Amino acid sequence: MSADLRARIVTAAVEAFRTTDFHAVGPDEVACHAGVDVAEVHRAFPTWDLLVVAVVDRWAAATERTLWPVAEQEGAVAYLRARLEAGQREPGLVRLRIALLSAASGPRHPASGWFRTQYTRSFEDVTLALVRDVVAGREARGAS
Repeated sequence: MSADLRARIVTAAVEAFRTTDFHAVGPDEVACHAGVDVAEVHRAFPTWDLLVVAVVDRWAAATERTLWPVAEQEGAVAYLRARLEAGQREPGLVRLRIALLSAASGPRHPASGWFRTQYTRSFEDVTLALVRDVVAGREARGAS
C-alpha cells in the first residue's frame, strides 16, 4: 500500500468530515471523495478507527501547529481565542472532536488511549502557555 494512496484517502476523509455530519461519513463516502474503490479504503485502513485517528491527527495537528506561535507571542488567552476562531472556520473538525468524546471516554474503545493522550497534550499546551504568561508578566501569579 503506497503512502501516497493513504495520504489521498486521509485527505478525502477530511473533506468528507468537513462537509458531512460525523455519523453520515463512512468508507463509501471517503472512497467517493478519494476517487477510489471502497476496497482500497479498507486495504489502506483495515479498521474505521485507524482512519479516524489518521484524520484527527492530520487535521487537528495542522491547526494546532499553525496556532502555537500565537501562544508563544501573545499568550494563552490569545491562543485559546485563536483556537475558537479556527473552530468557527472548521466546524467539521469541531463536530468530529465532539463525536469522538464518547469514544475517548470508553476504555474498551480501541483508540481511547490515543484520544485521551491528545486531550492531555492539548491541556498541557494550554498550561505551558499560561505558565509562560505568568513568567512574562502577561498574567497574574496564581492564574489557573
